[in-house]
Amino acid sequence: MKLPFKLDDDAQRKKLLGLIVLSVDETIEDEFRQLFSRDDAALYHSRIESAPEVTAETFAGMNDRLADAARLLPASR
Repeated sequence: MKLPFKLDDDAQRKKLLGLIVLSVDETIEDEFRQLFSRDDAALYHSRIESAPEVTAETFAGMNDRLADAARLLPASR
């Protein structure tokens, strides 16, 4: 079965925005999608494991995993 498709030629020209989301955050992707619903921008997100309660200490504990979460985002062009 063949399905029609169109390549996205504009992807090379879009501004890319990467967002690392806390695993306990259930709303920010939708909020950012609304804020950045532009034809010239592409929004990508990755998640990082976080404690149920975010404090300065638990936030600091995520520091070692931040680079891993960032590597899951698409590479810039």
